[in-house]
Amino acid sequence: MKRLKILLYIEQLSTVSPHSIERLSSLTSVLMSDEKVALDILPGSPMSKEAQASLSTNQKITWLPNGNVSKEMEDETATDISNKISELENKSNYHIIILHGKEIMSLALCDKYKQKVIPFLIDKNYQYSELEKVSKNFPAVFVESYKMKHLLLQTTDLLEDKVILIPPIIDDILSKPEFCNRYFSLLYKGKLSNEIISIFQTTKRKQTLFSMIILSNHLVKEREKLSFLNRYRKIKGLTAIENDSPEKFNRLIYESDLGYLFDYSSTSNYEQRETLKELLAFSIQGKPVIVNRNAQFEEILGEDYPLFAGSLQESKEKIILAFRNQEIYKIASERCFKASFRYQFSHVSNYILKKLWNFNQEKETILFAGHDFKFLKDYIAFCERSQLNVLIDKWSSHNVHNLEESQQLMQKADAIFCEWGLGNAVFYSNHRLPGQQLFIRVHRQELETNYLENVNYKNVTNVIAISPYIFEEFNRLKKIPRDKLILIQNMVDIKKYQQPKKENITHNLGIIGILPKLKRIDRVIDIFDKLWKKDKRYKLFIKGKLPEELPWLKNRKTEMEYFTEVFDKINDSPWKDHVFFDGHGDDVAEWLTNINYMLSTSDIESFHLAPMEGMASGATPIVFNWPGADTIYPKEFIVNNIDEAVELIVKLTKEDKKKDNNFLPIVEKYDISNINERLNKLIFK
Repeated sequence: MKRLKILLYIEQLSTVSPHSIERLSSLTSVLMSDEKVALDILPGSPMSKEAQASLSTNQKITWLPNGNVSKEMEDETATDISNKISELENKSNYHIIILHGKEIMSLALCDKYKQKVIPFLIDKNYQYSELEKVSKNFPAVFVESYKMKHLLLQTTDLLEDKVILIPPIIDDILSKPEFCNRYFSLLYKGKLSNEIISIFQTTKRKQTLFSMIILSNHLVKEREKLSFLNRYRKIKGLTAIENDSPEKFNRLIYESDLGYLFDYSSTSNYEQRETLKELLAFSIQGKPVIVNRNAQFEEILGEDYPLFAGSLQESKEKIILAFRNQEIYKIASERCFKASFRYQFSHVSNYILKKLWNFNQEKETILFAGHDFKFLKDYIAFCERSQLNVLIDKWSSHNVHNLEESQQLMQKADAIFCEWGLGNAVFYSNHRLPGQQLFIRVHRQELETNYLENVNYKNVTNVIAISPYIFEEFNRLKKIPRDKLILIQNMVDIKKYQQPKKENITHNLGIIGILPKLKRIDRVIDIFDKLWKKDKRYKLFIKGKLPEELPWLKNRKTEMEYFTEVFDKINDSPWKDHVFFDGHGDDVAEWLTNINYMLSTSDIESFHLAPMEGMASGATPIVFNWPGADTIYPKEFIVNNIDEAVELIVKLTKEDKKKDNNFLPIVEKYDISNINERLNKLIFK
């Protein structure tokens, strides 16, 4: 299995700011969210259990002994550290070495491993020459602030995609909030001041329902001041509440309509750290904010965000605008909410991990497991042509396999693809390894078995359904979690089937596959009987295996009697010489050049690929209305009974004698190129 091995060197935490520790902790969380990442941490000085816990409590992290590294970063100590890292690199062959801290940066210039090094630049003052070395010697660089990213891009030739920003991270948002003003309430986190009083009074005169909450770290003083002011200036509606927990802050955000984050004393064009955190707290709840216009917030919210303010007076005007103009309020709310997406854990982790995985150029390995790959051959071939290692675990039946071979193959796989949800799905869902993705593709047969009841869906990445109807049925009948199900239809090699049709095929009917009984060959024979009586030019071509060719079918007495009766009817008919059995084979594309109508007479199907292959060749589908047929095939070619089928074929024969059928607009979405790409995007996103 492909893994990403990372060494993280950390300078003394005692010299690092809380902000830097927070971003470093975010990075370790991102790295450990990927089960295929192996992370070793080498401290630059002895680190207590408490200090380690401040970065991460993940038990999968390996904390390495720091040897004899002293507290001062002198030349001799730097050499010791460099030697230690070289020793670890020789032993473990890391893909990436992250060096955190300003003083350690010079060590990264060591030729032994610098192409694997990503410096983590903390927010300290750097000389231009130091930044130049970073831009010219290393493949990428971590930064912990917009300010540092901006500085690097402005002063060096480093490309933006080489600068990896570790932003503040918030939890993923599970539901979309309402974007509406309910209470005319403003929330401000800070101190009571004359400016805040002025804002409140100005807004209150314009909007009598207006109220304002100050979330204060100095509650006693603020309440005394408010009590005094209420006696002389009548500022009822302005409340001070103690700021004693993040939970309270989030609750008050929910109960308010607007956040006030404008800092009239700020002149910074970048990195208002606490303001950014507060903005995100409002944004994830869909609440707009009044905030300073600067480069950082323009990048986050867009230059046309309607509630930017450049002065105290303008901030008052924007508060009134937000409460009076519901359209502006909604636009600002949606903009803030959308801005929060880029800080959600899933987005940040995908962004960072995608860049880091580029340091491991090993091929990924996909393992296909199942008893029958006839519907998946094209995708397997696509994977073999791609930069992938392809392994096959061929099961001899639904639940019989070589256990030792399956276990050995599983050890090598990054992704496992179970074709059919049978015993293979049960085995791999209960044995897959950490970091492996597991996909199960279901058709229809699985609805009649009990295998899916024993699948461990916690270990399943996705269950792929091949048609909309089947998607719903597996959710309804087999209780497959809806968030695990994904719809990716069967595939058709359009190019292969686009061959010139033979002459004089107007009256030729075809069917591929007549086994088992539910394919309803009796309907085909009844349709043909009625057509032949109307026009003796009709011919029927049957492609596929016959009952005696399948050992398991010969043991089903009732079913064999059914087929005997059907074949007796053919042999006793006056049109028996107009029925042709062409046998099973891989020459379907050639066979279809002789077919004008492709029949699907089954009682039930999951997708039924044959009519779609027929359409790709230019043959007209005649499809019985089995459940879900109308979600795949054009309704004008779906029939409810034998007479409707006969009537439709006769009608089409009269109308389309000289017309070439072009079903490409319908078939193209099922083309192998589209479906292969969708599967690949799902599995190797």
